Amino acid sequence: MQALERLDQALTKHVIGFLRFTMNVPEADAEELASDTLLAVSSHIGAFQHGGKAKLTTWIFEIAKNKAIDFHRKPSLDTIAIDDEFPDCGPLGPDAGRNKPYREWLDKELAKLSEADRTLLLWRAKDIPYEQIGQWLGISEGAARTRHSRLRTQLEKAANESIN
Repeated sequence: MQALERLDQALTKHVIGFLRFTMNVPEADAEELASDTLLAVSSHIGAFQHGGKAKLTTWIFEIAKNKAIDFHRKPSLDTIAIDDEFPDCGPLGPDAGRNKPYREWLDKELAKLSEADRTLLLWRAKDIPYEQIGQWLGISEGAARTRHSRLRTQLEKAANESIN
């Protein structure tokens, strides 16, 4: 048990840094994922093959990477459902509500896509590099670029069709 505590003390800040800066996880979430990672390590240390192909730290950072991928795949809480009883206050200014029809259309179009495709579009919207997206999705950088391009083309075509 002392060995795991020393490992935890030695690696926690490095795992948090990896999650924050390499895997683009916000700081508070990175700290939680680092704890989850090290808990998983202590729970599954028997599965690690000492003297095998991977070093212990490589194995630990692979677990952290998988935790980060799962984190990014979870739906974000950016939207909040509004109670139907909420009064309609109308526009607050000349531009208020102008994007509502577009947002509704976009939500409908995105719902037609697979979770992986929606995730890819979200990550690119956050300027995450194709190389990183490819690693997270288990595809090449080129495949990530191609999928993103095809998805954008698909959305542009749908937009043009909705206008006509």
